[in-house]
Amino acid sequence: MINKNSYITLFLTVIIGIISWYNLILFTSKEYLPIPNNEQYKGLVIGIVLSILYWLRQYYTIKL
Repeated sequence: MINKNSYITLFLTVIIGIISWYNLILFTSKEYLPIPNNEQYKGLVIGIVLSILYWLRQYYTIKL
């Protein structure tokens, strides 16, 4: 059963995935605050999907 804390955890996991994605862009760019291109936005989608899959794996592994 999904409760309120599980939704909060899902939200935070996705936010951390997005921050990690932009962090990688900052590390690999020589510009100051670069604007992502189309290929990097595809990486964002992959990052969000992986964050959700990670949350699902943890949710169904931990017994409530």
